[in-house]
Amino acid sequence: MANWIRSWGIALFAMLALIWVMSVDWLVKRTIIIYGSQLNGAQVELESADLSLWPAGLQLINLRVTDAYNPMFNSFEVGAITATLDSALLLRRQLIVEQLDIVDVRINSPRTHSGATKDTPTTAESAGFDFSDFVPDISLPDMDILLADAQQQVNAEITEIEQQIEGVEQRWRNNIQQLPSKDKVVGYRDRWDKLSSASFMEKILGAKKLKGEISNDLKVIKTFKKQLKSDRVLISEQIARAKGLPGAQADRVMQSSGLSDENIAFVRSITGEKINQWVSRAKGFGGSLSSEDAELTHVRGQGRWVTFLEDNPLPQLLIRRGQFNGRLQLASSNMSVTGTLSDIAYPLEEYSQPATAVVIAKDNRNASLVLKVTLDHRTADFNDSFNLEIMNLPFNEMSLSSGSEKNLVLKTSTLNFTAIGSASKSTVIANVVAKLSDPKLQADPARATKSEQWIAETLNLLDSVDLQVDISGALKDPMVDITSNLDKILAAGLKSQMSTQADKFKQQFTDKLGQQTSGQLTDLSAKGDFLKDIQALLNDRKAAMPSL
Repeated sequence: MANWIRSWGIALFAMLALIWVMSVDWLVKRTIIIYGSQLNGAQVELESADLSLWPAGLQLINLRVTDAYNPMFNSFEVGAITATLDSALLLRRQLIVEQLDIVDVRINSPRTHSGATKDTPTTAESAGFDFSDFVPDISLPDMDILLADAQQQVNAEITEIEQQIEGVEQRWRNNIQQLPSKDKVVGYRDRWDKLSSASFMEKILGAKKLKGEISNDLKVIKTFKKQLKSDRVLISEQIARAKGLPGAQADRVMQSSGLSDENIAFVRSITGEKINQWVSRAKGFGGSLSSEDAELTHVRGQGRWVTFLEDNPLPQLLIRRGQFNGRLQLASSNMSVTGTLSDIAYPLEEYSQPATAVVIAKDNRNASLVLKVTLDHRTADFNDSFNLEIMNLPFNEMSLSSGSEKNLVLKTSTLNFTAIGSASKSTVIANVVAKLSDPKLQADPARATKSEQWIAETLNLLDSVDLQVDISGALKDPMVDITSNLDKILAAGLKSQMSTQADKFKQQFTDKLGQQTSGQLTDLSAKGDFLKDIQALLNDRKAAMPSL
């Protein structure tokens, strides 16, 4: 026995065990921080980690996960996470969490410094509720700037028309070379005069040949006349289009400046950018769920281990049961949150039960949030679903202006919101209905624009603002349809308010642009005059031909 176990071996084993015990927590912490940050695309921070091997367990203290789309906020942070693990399955490199307890969760909490990394998306969402694009600026734009841009575009189009007319003119120079010359026409007459005194046979043969040559030339002249008619229409249309350029540019400027008669889709202005971001995230998530793994051809000797089917197979990661609690700051409500998790597996398709999560949040003023999510990937055509309901969510002193400005403030209102949806491997269906009741807005008279003041007055007369969003179609490229009672109400009001000044602006703009381009348009009109000379030339050549 003494020969089998030596003292130096025992010392080495004890030293390795001591190093393991002293470093394992540090290794776990660094692994979570490094790999978590890579997966998240922004910083993941952790104060400490405590891993025990028997009984197996893991405790994480003060975990903070940065919002990759807004690095000055955390997607969530947790005071403590305690997980009870299956010790035996850890040896098989399977992380099975029998019980997960998450304490003091905080959602969308502010950070003291940015959590961005090199993997963080360059375009970030604005924190909180930013409705700066909600209000179109009714104040008229700077006409000189718009005129300079319009003048440049008119110049470019006139140059294009001039080049087209010059191309037609060059083609006619080539065509003229194919017309019978004056000398050739005189020769036709001389030959005809000579045939009048020739013998009968000479007259017949000579007249036939002469008639054929004249007929060919007349066909050329006829073809050119037809082409000339077409070119005259073309050039006339192009000159007319050039003369209409000032008016067309005025219409374009009015449209791009938001001063046209068309109703503006205000709701899409409010939610368009954010919905695009939500849809982009959903597309990315859906793409990762629906992507088909390419079939791999393994090199001999480098393939995977052959395994046998188990009676109760388990995935690489499984959270059998979990619960959490914390706080959620949503609009003007500070809610207490509780929730449960069950059968959260990775990969999802390798477990026999669907993953579920339930979140319930309430405050002491009757506001509530309920979220239920089910991820069922037990079959190839998976079926995921969610149901979100927010009731009686209060808004108080909510700035609707960007940054620190408070030009427009939502003094009070209450939101009721429901969202129901499901997704399969290739399709998605979702419906969102929101109602903002009794909105009361206040515009700062010193800093708010006229449009902001007007919208505050208009919305204060409404009982509610209604919004409905329907998403359907392919998971990677769904269709988004938005409807609301705001569109017609605000568009009609704005149209009546700005109609007079917009019409006056358009007329002034058209007149000034017309004055600036009048010289070019006059020169352009004269460029088509060469067609008159071509017409006269064709008539002269045809008239000079001898009549046989």
